[in-house]
Amino acid sequence: MCVVLICPLEVRPSPEILQLCSRKNPHGGGIAWRKRDVVEWLKTDDVDEIHRLIQRLKGEIVIHFRIATVGGACPELRHPFPITRTAQLNPRGRAAAVLFQNGTWKNWGNALQLAWQDGKTPPAGPISDTRAAAWLCHLFGHEWLNQSGDSRWVYFAATQTVSYGQWFEREGIQYSNLHWLPKTQPSRSHE
Repeated sequence: MCVVLICPLEVRPSPEILQLCSRKNPHGGGIAWRKRDVVEWLKTDDVDEIHRLIQRLKGEIVIHFRIATVGGACPELRHPFPITRTAQLNPRGRAAAVLFQNGTWKNWGNALQLAWQDGKTPPAGPISDTRAAAWLCHLFGHEWLNQSGDSRWVYFAATQTVSYGQWFEREGIQYSNLHWLPKTQPSRSHE
């Protein structure tokens, strides 16, 4: 189960938190931030690179660490995905908005099939439920994400952030889940 972090203004996760999130979700990271009325993103497997970047970024940021489900483990399917006509797979770029997900959207194949039957051409290349959702957001808007099951989504645009699903707050950061936290060891009694 992936993890998404929504970090407001100058609140940033520690290097330890980034490492914990990455270890539990080892199939790549991604980050998005706003710059001059657009959203920029970077997909990387280097947690230290994410940490260095967040130290100098101003404003709200979103970070994602992936554990592969739909689409398998490949670098192109790291999040985020730009909400564009092709929901391109580039490791970095700019767009008006991007999409992050935590969870598995079970009906993504049906949704692509319906769009295809309606004359829309899905993006070429590796596909995942999140990439499909980014493309569908381009076609229909992000509001339909509210009806897409138990996934947690972040629509991160140049002018707004909208999260869907249940989120958990810790030290000012919103987390899509807390599965990355270390399990506490039960104390042993010495008799």
